[in-house]
Amino acid sequence: MSGFNRISILKLDIEGAELNLFKSNTEWLELVDNLVIELHGTECSEVFFKAISGCGFKISTSGELTVCLTG
Repeated sequence: MSGFNRISILKLDIEGAELNLFKSNTEWLELVDNLVIELHGTECSEVFFKAISGCGFKISTSGELTVCLTG
Protein backbone atom coordinates (compact mmCIF):
# COMPACT_ATOMS: atom_id res chain seq x y z
CA MET A 1 0.00 0.00 0.00
CA SER A 2 2.99 2.30 0.51
CA GLY A 3 3.98 2.19 -3.13
CA PHE A 4 7.36 0.62 -2.35
CA ASN A 5 8.33 -2.86 -3.56
CA ARG A 6 10.19 -3.91 -0.40
CA ILE A 7 10.47 -3.15 3.29
CA SER A 8 14.11 -2.78 4.34
CA ILE A 9 13.57 -2.86 8.10
CA LEU A 10 10.32 -3.58 9.91
CA LYS A 11 10.25 -3.03 13.70
CA LEU A 12 7.21 -4.38 15.55
CA ASP A 13 6.21 -3.99 19.19
CA ILE A 14 2.46 -4.55 19.13
CA GLU A 15 1.87 -5.83 22.66
CA GLY A 16 0.51 -9.31 21.90
CA ALA A 17 -1.25 -8.48 18.64
CA GLU A 18 1.50 -10.40 16.84
CA LEU A 19 -0.67 -13.47 17.43
CA ASN A 20 -3.32 -12.10 15.05
CA LEU A 21 -0.84 -10.56 12.61
CA PHE A 22 1.11 -13.77 12.02
CA LYS A 23 -1.72 -16.31 12.34
CA SER A 24 -2.68 -16.14 8.64
CA ASN A 25 -2.22 -14.15 5.43
CA THR A 26 1.53 -13.72 5.91
CA GLU A 27 2.49 -13.52 2.23
CA TRP A 28 3.64 -9.95 2.85
CA LEU A 29 6.64 -11.35 4.79
CA GLU A 30 8.26 -12.11 1.42
CA LEU A 31 8.63 -8.34 0.98
CA VAL A 32 10.49 -7.80 4.27
CA ASP A 33 14.31 -7.80 4.24
CA ASN A 34 14.88 -7.44 7.98
CA LEU A 35 12.51 -7.72 10.91
CA VAL A 36 12.88 -6.79 14.57
CA ILE A 37 10.09 -7.81 16.92
CA GLU A 38 9.28 -7.95 20.61
CA LEU A 39 7.29 -11.13 21.14
CA HIS A 40 4.77 -11.31 23.97
CA GLY A 41 4.25 -14.81 25.28
CA THR A 42 4.73 -18.39 24.16
CA GLU A 43 1.71 -18.55 21.86
CA CYS A 44 2.76 -15.38 20.01
CA SER A 45 6.29 -16.75 19.64
CA GLU A 46 5.06 -20.05 18.23
CA VAL A 47 2.80 -18.37 15.67
CA PHE A 48 5.55 -15.94 14.67
CA PHE A 49 8.24 -18.57 14.18
CA LYS A 50 5.86 -20.75 12.19
CA ALA A 51 5.01 -17.79 9.92
CA ILE A 52 8.65 -16.93 9.18
CA SER A 53 9.90 -20.52 8.90
CA GLY A 54 10.19 -20.44 5.10
CA CYS A 55 11.49 -16.89 4.77
CA GLY A 56 15.21 -17.65 5.11
CA PHE A 57 15.85 -15.26 7.99
CA LYS A 58 18.91 -15.61 10.22
CA ILE A 59 17.48 -15.23 13.73
CA SER A 60 19.17 -13.84 16.81
CA THR A 61 18.07 -12.12 20.00
CA SER A 62 19.13 -8.93 21.70
CA GLY A 63 17.51 -8.50 25.08
CA GLU A 64 13.78 -8.82 24.56
CA LEU A 65 14.04 -8.32 20.80
CA THR A 66 14.07 -11.03 18.15
CA VAL A 67 16.13 -9.93 15.16
CA CYS A 68 15.52 -11.57 11.77
CA LEU A 69 18.01 -10.74 9.02
CA THR A 70 18.10 -11.89 5.42
CA GLY A 71 21.02 -13.88 4.03
